[in-house]
Amino acid sequence: RGYGQFSLNQGIKTCTGGSAEEPTPKGCICQSTKTEQECACQENDQRQPCICLPIGDIRSHCIGHTIPCKSTSKEQLTGLSTDICGCYEFGDPRSQCSESKACNDPSADLSNIPISLCPCNGDDDPRRGITCPVTRYCSEQYHPQDCICDTSDNSYFDLNKCKATKTCSGEEGNFEQITQGQCTCSEGHHPYSCICEDYYDYNCVCTENQYDNPWDCPSCSDLDRESLSWYDIYSCPCYAFGDPRSECNETKDCNLAFQQDLYDVSIYACPCFQVGDPRYQCWDSKTCDDPSANLINIPISLCPCNGDNDPRRGITCAVIRICEQNDLIETPCLCSSQFNSDNCTCTQSHHDDQQCICDQSGQSEVYDLQTCRSTKTCSNDNMLIGCTCPNISETAIAGCAETRLCSQLNEEQLSQVDISICSCYGFGDPRSECNETQDCNLANQSDLYDIPISACPCYEVGDLRIQCSKSKTCDDPSADLINIPLSLCPCNGDNDPRRGIICPVTSECTSDSVSPKCLCTSDHQSPGCICTESIHPQDCECDNFENSLFSFDICSTTKTCSGSSGDDEQITQGQCTCGFEHHPFGCLCKDSEDIDCICPSNFGFICSCRWNVSQTTTGDNIKSTIQSVIDLTCDNYEIQLIDSEHTESINIINQRNFLIKVSNRKRDDLRTNINNLEYRFQLWQNSLVNIWRSYA
Repeated sequence: RGYGQFSLNQGIKTCTGGSAEEPTPKGCICQSTKTEQECACQENDQRQPCICLPIGDIRSHCIGHTIPCKSTSKEQLTGLSTDICGCYEFGDPRSQCSESKACNDPSADLSNIPISLCPCNGDDDPRRGITCPVTRYCSEQYHPQDCICDTSDNSYFDLNKCKATKTCSGEEGNFEQITQGQCTCSEGHHPYSCICEDYYDYNCVCTENQYDNPWDCPSCSDLDRESLSWYDIYSCPCYAFGDPRSECNETKDCNLAFQQDLYDVSIYACPCFQVGDPRYQCWDSKTCDDPSANLINIPISLCPCNGDNDPRRGITCAVIRICEQNDLIETPCLCSSQFNSDNCTCTQSHHDDQQCICDQSGQSEVYDLQTCRSTKTCSNDNMLIGCTCPNISETAIAGCAETRLCSQLNEEQLSQVDISICSCYGFGDPRSECNETQDCNLANQSDLYDIPISACPCYEVGDLRIQCSKSKTCDDPSADLINIPLSLCPCNGDNDPRRGIICPVTSECTSDSVSPKCLCTSDHQSPGCICTESIHPQDCECDNFENSLFSFDICSTTKTCSGSSGDDEQITQGQCTCGFEHHPFGCLCKDSEDIDCICPSNFGFICSCRWNVSQTTTGDNIKSTIQSVIDLTCDNYEIQLIDSEHTESINIINQRNFLIKVSNRKRDDLRTNINNLEYRFQLWQNSLVNIWRSYA
C-alpha cells in the first residue's frame, strides 16, 4: 500500500472566499481572521491536513501518535514513500531502495540499523549492549578476554574488577588510546592509564587490591579527604558515605551512616565521631549511654534519642516533654496552656509567642517546621528560613521587598502604628504614647536626618533631607524665612522677617512705620515699635526674643496694668505691673508691700512673694498655687496656710527664704498640726525654711 508523495511541512491554507459549507480555495481550513498560532495543528486535531500519518510523521503534535521510522518493520516499510522514511543502507525492502544491502552481507555495518529491519545477529553484532541484548557477560568465575563487562548498576561482577581481567593487546602497543582502567598493562602493551599488572609495575593505575599494587600505590583507607580527591574511582572505589569526589555522586552524608555502615568507611572519609563510633581507629569514642558523653552533634543513626535532657531535643530529636506552670525550661518542653511564653517549643495549638522555638527534628509528631517558621516575623536579628515578612518595619529586611518602612508612612498611617513596630521619633511624632517627642521647630538640621517627612514635613528653607530636595538654602535671596525655626536657619540681618518674633530687633525706626519691626527712638515712637531700655512708652511692644536688647521681663515691668476689667482682667503672667485698681492675677509686684503678685526680675526693693492658701481651695489648686509661687524669682517666700487639710508634695529648688504661716486655733493641736504640715509639705534643697505658727 503506497502513501504517495507529499510534504509534511505544507502550510495550512487560509480561506479567502466561498461559503461556510464550501469555503475556497479548496482544502482551506483557517479563517483569515485567525492568528498563525490558532491555525496551527493541535494534538488529536481532526482537520484533514492535521491528521497524523500512521508511520514517520515528524510533526510535533504527532509525537506518540505515529510509528517512528527507526521502529518500523519490513512489512510497514513496504510501499512507504522515501519522502516519509528515507532508504536504509541495509535491509530495506522497498524497490526505491535498490542499493540497500541484505542484513547478512559480510560488509554490512549494522550499528545504526533498527532491529526491526535486521534482527540481532550473534555476539559480534555491534548493536550488542545498545539495542541488542548482551549474551556473553563476564562473570567472577568465568571471564575470558572476549567477554563483555556489565556496566549496569546491578551487575554481578564489579566493573572495576572485570576491567582488571582484560589484558591490553591493541595493535598500537604502548601507544594505544584507552579509557582509564580499560585493561591491565602487559608486556609490550603498556598504554597510558592501564591498570597495574603487579607489584613491580609503574606509571599505571592502582587497583583497590593493595597487595597486588606497586609500592608507590597508596592504601585507600589511609588517604585523607584531600589526598583521596586526587585518586580516581578505579584506584580507590567510592565509599558509601563521606566520599568527597564528584564522581561518587551516590555517596551519602556521614551523618546518615549507622554503626554497622561505618566499619567499611575510612576515618578520612568520615572522621571519628566522639560518641557511638565502633571503628577500631576511633577507640576513644564514648558509648551512647556514657553519662559523660556529649551527644550534641551525634547523629541519631549512631545514638538514638535519649531522655528529655538529650541536647539534641528540638534539633534532631523531637521535643516530647510538655511545659508545666512556671516551668524553668531546664530541658526543652512543648508550649502548653499552662506555659506558652519565653523559649518553650512551638506546637500547633500554642505558637503565637514570637519567642517560642520551632522543632527542627522533622519527626512526624512535631509541629510542621515550615508552618512554624511562617508564624515568625522576619527581622534583621531573626531572619529564619521561611519566616513571614512584616507589613511595616523600621529598617529594611533582606528578602522582604513588600515590607514598608516606618519612614515611608504618612502621618495618618504612622499614628495607627504601635510604638513596638515603629519606635517614637525625637521630633514631630503624632502618637500619644510618644510623650517625649519634641516639636519639629526645635529640631536642627542634623536632628532632621533621622525624622521622616510624615513626622516633620519638609521645611521650605534649610531642610537638608533627601526627600526635601526643593528646600532652599538659608542664604538663598529668594528664601522666605518667616516660618523657619532658628534651629534650621539662624537670624539673618535686619531684614529677617522673624525679627521681633523669634529673632531680636536690632534696627531703629527711621519713620512712623513699624514694619519691619524696629526699635523705638526719641523721634519715632509709633504704637507697636519695640521698647528699649531708654525709650519704652506704654504702647510699645516688648521683644519676647530670649537674647533681645531689652529683656522681656524688665520691659514688662514698665507696663502698668490698665485693662477695662480691672482686677478681673485676664493677662499672661508678668505681662504688666500691678496697679491700684488693676491687680489681675499674674501681674508684677509694684512695691515691697504688694501681695498675690509676681516679683519682677529687676526689682529695686525687697520683694516677698505672699500668697494665701485656704482650706476652701482644692488639693490640685493648692499644689499648683504653691508650686507657681516657688518657681518665681523672689527674695522671700511667704505662704499663709489657713486650716488646710490637703496633703501635697512640693519641690523647692534654689530658693532663698521660705516662710509658711500656720494658723492654729488651739495650742494643744500644735504638735499635730506641725506633724501634719511636715507630712503634707516635703521641702527639698538647701533652702532656709521657716515655719511660723500663729495662734488665734
